Amino acid sequence: MSPKLLANLGITITTITLGLGVNSLAQAQTPATSIPEISWESHLSSFGLDEQSNIGKTFVFRCPPAPADTYYGYGVTGTDNYEAKSKICKTAVHAGMITREGGTVTLQLNSGQPLYTGSERNGVKSRDARSSDLSFALIGTPITVQNPSTPPQALATIPEIQWNSTLKDFGLNGQENIGKQMTFKCTAAPADTYYGYGVTGTDNYEANSKICKTAVHAGMITREGGTVTLQLDGGQSVYTASERNGVKSRNGKASDRSFFFVGTPVFNNNNSNPNSASGDSNPIQRGVEKGVESGIEDGVIEEFQRYRGEYERSPLSP
Repeated sequence: MSPKLLANLGITITTITLGLGVNSLAQAQTPATSIPEISWESHLSSFGLDEQSNIGKTFVFRCPPAPADTYYGYGVTGTDNYEAKSKICKTAVHAGMITREGGTVTLQLNSGQPLYTGSERNGVKSRDARSSDLSFALIGTPITVQNPSTPPQALATIPEIQWNSTLKDFGLNGQENIGKQMTFKCTAAPADTYYGYGVTGTDNYEANSKICKTAVHAGMITREGGTVTLQLDGGQSVYTASERNGVKSRNGKASDRSFFFVGTPVFNNNNSNPNSASGDSNPIQRGVEKGVESGIEDGVIEEFQRYRGEYERSPLSP
């Protein structure tokens, strides 16, 4: 029919209205490919995505700008390969995929790793952990990477560990591992590393001793780092203290497990602790050492160490 005839019949407006209605409905039924925006505390289990059936699948999320009070000292486990419960946005900053201003990230769910090694990157501190069933990796090219692991960690490489790492952190201190040898790579020690605590025993070390610090005490590496191999052993009836290579170990009572290093020491000397030129500790250092002997947790001791540094930089320092 001609438009004139339709107009005479009063249909034109109705037809146009219906046409617009159909077009609008079609647009509404066309799903928009929106990327879900998540919080900085979200992890894969928040959305029920941490399932074995999702291994190999990729997921895309949008992180908004981080809240001003976001804390970056927890919530991330591992380096390069992350434990599946890690906070997605914080992990993306650690991996250098986004900044604290947020952005879009793509990750792939993978099988779990035999262990996870922590590191500090881009202002985010990740932690060590034992094996798990699921992990994930970020996909894409990092936009910024501070303090990257060298080379990036992979399942087939020697794990690169921190200077406060212990066998317990990786779940390797169990009775079932007695007699087994394990190899780790220690990076260069951070400049503020304190060598007055964290090692128990001499030659045979209590199993909770910090691996890298203990390796320096045993003369297997220097503070520049290196690769060390240790063997988990049965416990000793007593652990004797000594000071070697600038590292002070402490006495310890009997324990179920110990370890010793395999190989020939690269050096061995009995110089006094380099953190005190005279060999005599100041009151703050004595407090730290007393805290260690009393079994205070490492986190508290690290706070003592921080205040010790501030004290030594102040006019009150002896």
